[in-house]
Amino acid sequence: MESRPRGVALVFVTEPRLEHEGERFRSIYEQLEFKTYLHQRFSRDAIFAELTMMAQSKGKYAGKYKGDAFIMMFIGHGVDEKIIGWLEQPQWPPADDTVLPIRDIVDMFSEKKCRALRQKTKMFIFNCCREKLDEADVQLSGAPPINTGGLCAKCQGPTGETTKVDTLATLDPTWKQQNKQTHVIYACAEGSNAWFQEFPGTAIGHASVFGQAFSHTIAQYAGYKSLYQLICMTVKRSEEESERIYQEFLKTNPSQEELEEMGDPVRRPEIRMFAVDKDVFFNPGLFRDDHDD
Repeated sequence: MESRPRGVALVFVTEPRLEHEGERFRSIYEQLEFKTYLHQRFSRDAIFAELTMMAQSKGKYAGKYKGDAFIMMFIGHGVDEKIIGWLEQPQWPPADDTVLPIRDIVDMFSEKKCRALRQKTKMFIFNCCREKLDEADVQLSGAPPINTGGLCAKCQGPTGETTKVDTLATLDPTWKQQNKQTHVIYACAEGSNAWFQEFPGTAIGHASVFGQAFSHTIAQYAGYKSLYQLICMTVKRSEEESERIYQEFLKTNPSQEELEEMGDPVRRPEIRMFAVDKDVFFNPGLFRDDHDD
C-alpha cells in the first residue's frame, strides 16, 4: 500500500466490555495511516446504514476512497455466520431483525455494488462467535424475547452443540469470479465460539483472545510481513493463548458441565481470500505481485 491515507477503516464494537479493545484497534489502524471511524453500541440497523453510506460513498464518507484499501472490523457477538447488533437488553436466541449475515456485508462491497473499491484490497474482520443454532432455537422477528440462559462463550455461558456452518456459499455463484482482492478473516473456526477474558487491576480491562493476538502481531510485524503472514502468525499466537487459558481453567477443577460449556479450547482463526493475486503489505514499498520474480 503506497497511498496516504492508506484507505478507510470502520470498527464496530457491540460488546461494551470490549470497547477498550475497539479503541486499541482504532489507534493501530491510524498508526497504519488509515482514516479510522470507531462505532460503539450500534444496532443492526445502524451498522447496516453506516456500511451502506460507506459502500455508496455518501454522507460523511463521500470522497473518502482515495486510498488503496478498506477495512471493516466487527467486535462483538455473532451466531450462524451473522453478526448481532447491540441491544440494551440482549436476547438469546437473537431475533431475525437484530442480526446481519456476514455474506451480505461482504456483498455490499462487491465490484458491482461498490465502484469506488474496484480492484482495491478489502479486509473484513469478524471477531465474534460462529456457532450454529438449530432451527427450533431461531427466534422469528417480532417474537417476544426468549430467555433460555444460553449465551455465547464470550459471555461464559452455555452453548448448544455446534455443527458445520455454511459460510459464504450462499453468495451468487459468480461472486467469487467477479470480485477481487477480498479477504474475510474470522476470529474462530466454523461452528465454534470466540473468547474474551478480564485482566483485573490493569488498564486492559477485557480483551478477546483473537484481538490480543492480532493487535500484538500487527504491532510487531506489520512493517515487513504481508497480511496473510500476519494472519498465519495470529492463528499460531491465538491457539497458544487459548491452550494456556484452557490449562489455567483446568486447574480450577471444573465440573463436567463447565467443561462442556467451555467447548473446544482451540479457536483456530481463519482467513478466506477471493481472487487475491498479490501480497498485501501495510508498509509502502513492499507490494509484490504473484508474477514478480
